[in-house]
Amino acid sequence: MLHGGGDDYLSMPIVDEYENGDCYLIDWYFINKKDKTITQPAVISKIISHHITRACFEANNGGDEYKDAVKQRAEEQNYKDCYFDTKKAPTTKSKTDRILARQAEIRGSRAAKYRLVIPTRESIKGDKMFNDALNQVFKFNQNTAKNVRKSQHDDAPDSLSGLFTEVLGVTTNIGRASSTISRNMLGI
Repeated sequence: MLHGGGDDYLSMPIVDEYENGDCYLIDWYFINKKDKTITQPAVISKIISHHITRACFEANNGGDEYKDAVKQRAEEQNYKDCYFDTKKAPTTKSKTDRILARQAEIRGSRAAKYRLVIPTRESIKGDKMFNDALNQVFKFNQNTAKNVRKSQHDDAPDSLSGLFTEVLGVTTNIGRASSTISRNMLGI
């Protein structure tokens, strides 16, 4: 999910999804406070070079127009293999809550339907954008996020939560528990 606008970072995590639910993080376009004349060509280049088949843009703050321009320019370059979509960030949940709802996927938990597989730092040593994005993910702190909203850089983890929720369609099943052990087996 491509997230960006205002004073935020433009954050575009790129993953390869596998049948077993692994989502390998293969690239990340992550840049702060740049004009669309700079970011749109770079986003289009990433979409085409990685053969992306679905791109979702946050619709808030002009995301619809941004998506339309990227789609048009990609098609002008004869790239028509991508489905372009926009989704509004929900107003019923804070950004922190959205991130926490997808923490199992972001952390790569085997209990989650999908799980993020992050490359080693050694393999992306020379990629400043990728490393800056991962730094935001690893430094995200829910306590800081609740108390110091302006200084908390949370665009990278928020774009990952959007990736799992909006692009991959992960839903929250709060209050539902499942077990393969019967009550009878437990002696209840």
